[in-house]
Amino acid sequence: MKFIKPIYFIAIFLIISNTTVAQTINISNLQKYSRMITPKITKDDVIIPTYENLMNNVKKTQPVNGFIYTTTCKSTNSSCFYSVENKQHNDGKVYIFENNKINSIILGKKDNQVYKRPTENKEFPQEFSDGVSTYIDFYSSGAIHTIRQFGNNGKVTNIPVGTWYAYSEDGKILNTMEHDQHFKMNFYDILKIAERKDLPDFKISRKFNDINSFWYIYLKPHYKDNITKSRQILVDDKTGNIIYDIDKNQEKQLQEKNYENLGLTEENLKWLKNNDLHQISDRELYVPFGGRL
Repeated sequence: MKFIKPIYFIAIFLIISNTTVAQTINISNLQKYSRMITPKITKDDVIIPTYENLMNNVKKTQPVNGFIYTTTCKSTNSSCFYSVENKQHNDGKVYIFENNKINSIILGKKDNQVYKRPTENKEFPQEFSDGVSTYIDFYSSGAIHTIRQFGNNGKVTNIPVGTWYAYSEDGKILNTMEHDQHFKMNFYDILKIAERKDLPDFKISRKFNDINSFWYIYLKPHYKDNITKSRQILVDDKTGNIIYDIDKNQEKQLQEKNYENLGLTEENLKWLKNNDLHQISDRELYVPFGGRL
């Protein structure tokens, strides 16, 4: 059974990517956004269409029951995928086959909320929405092996969300892992912090352990800006406190854990050192789900 790397298929649907040149920002004017609810999906919720039924729908006049069917599958190519997407581009599915047998399914949902960046520059797209992709991997027998979910929206990639499941080949639950319950803040809250820095390009990720949950913000200047330096910000999810806000010149000190050289408050320095004692690698954390994201 092969695990599909999420980054390969995120671009297939549901992503509105944005890079923009920011202007003066009034954070108080930003709309209040609620957390996107991650759909809870277990093996009992998964509908698995046959290769033949999908091919029949591809051959019909589109859309079929509100969905548009496309495929890379041909009579000479049985290792391929089908893409099924609604006309609003906020609900989509990808079915991946190996030798006419289902190998993986990707289910995509996009939030109905639309985030509008508070800038006036029209050089780049100014709007995007949160999204969730659900990855379902199968045993060679056709039984479901794992169900994993990731947040993705053009500013984040591979953020684990929702409830993950790992199943035995006979359908028993081997492991579960809940992600969203660890976090008070949502993606849109972190966007507002990123906007304060007035830098045009940024990426967001998050992690948790047995004592903390926290967010990373990676900010970059416009590609034509040779003066402004990129920045990294770490936000404590429980309090909203910024633990550190460093520029590119301080990255080496961070990597080498020379935290005393980052100019942190005593409280934030203690938080960072204590967090290191409890943090484990993603590879170790996700062993029941393949050992990697």
